[in-house]
Amino acid sequence: MNAHGFSPTHITFASVLSACGGLAELEYGRVSHASAVKYGLHKNVYVGNALLSLYVKCSCPRDALIAFRELDEPNEVSFTAMMCGLVDNHQVEEAFEMFRLIQRSGIRIDSVSLSSVLRGCAKRGGLNFGWNGETDSDLPNTQGKQVHCFTIKLGFQGDLHVCNSLLDMYAKNGDMESAVVLFGNLSETSTVSWNVMISGFGQNHDKERAMEYMERMRGMGIEPDEVTYINMLAACVKSGDVENGRLIFESMACPSLISWNAILSGYSQNEEHL
Repeated sequence: MNAHGFSPTHITFASVLSACGGLAELEYGRVSHASAVKYGLHKNVYVGNALLSLYVKCSCPRDALIAFRELDEPNEVSFTAMMCGLVDNHQVEEAFEMFRLIQRSGIRIDSVSLSSVLRGCAKRGGLNFGWNGETDSDLPNTQGKQVHCFTIKLGFQGDLHVCNSLLDMYAKNGDMESAVVLFGNLSETSTVSWNVMISGFGQNHDKERAMEYMERMRGMGIEPDEVTYINMLAACVKSGDVENGRLIFESMACPSLISWNAILSGYSQNEEHL
C-alpha cells in the first residue's frame, strides 16, 4: 500500500490490528501499533479499540491499559474491552476501577459491561465493591449484590444475559439462596440458566437440589445438553454418590474427556467402588 503511494487511514490500522488480534499475532500487532503512532492515528478510537482487543487477546493487559490511556475519547467499546481483558487476566481490582470510571464518565453501560464486572465479582468473591472506598472481607457477596442493584437501576433485570451472569456470580460465591430467588423471578430461562443452577448446587455439595433442577428442566421441555450432564456428574462425585454418577455417565450418548475424568475421579475418591 505504501509502495503504491497510498497512506493508511484509521480504518486501515483498525482492520490490520483486528486481524492481528484474531490471529494472536502479537509481534505483527506491535509493528502495526508503532506504524499507527508514526502516522498519529493511535489515539483514534477505532484504532485504539483494535489495539485494546489485540493486547487483551494476547494476555498483555499492561499494554492494553497504556493504549486505553492514550485514547482521546474512549467509548463504551473501549471500557468493555478493558474490563473483559482485565477480568480474564485476573486483574479484578483494576476491572472494578474501570467500572467506576465508566460510571463517572457518563458513558452508557450495556449488558456486556455488566456481565464483565459480574464475572469479576464471581472471581474475587467476598470483598466489598468499594464505591465508598471501603473493603471488608467479612461481607461475602457484597460487591455482587451492589452490582445487582445497579443492574435493576439501569433496567437490565429482564436481560437474560445479565441475569445468567448474576446467577453465575451468586452460585460461585456460594449464595444459592439468592440464586434461587433470582431464578424464580426470571421471566424466561435458557439452558445456560438451568446449567448454572445445577452447577451451583453441585459446587455447594447439594446433589439432591441439583437433581431436582435437572428434572424440572426436563419438565419445562428443555433438553439437557452436555454441560448439564457434566455438571450433574460433578455434583454426584462431589457428594460421594458415585453410583448415581455412574448412571448419569452411562446415560450420556458420547461422554467427553471431561466426563471421563469426572467419573474416574469419583471412583478414585471412593475406594469401595474400585
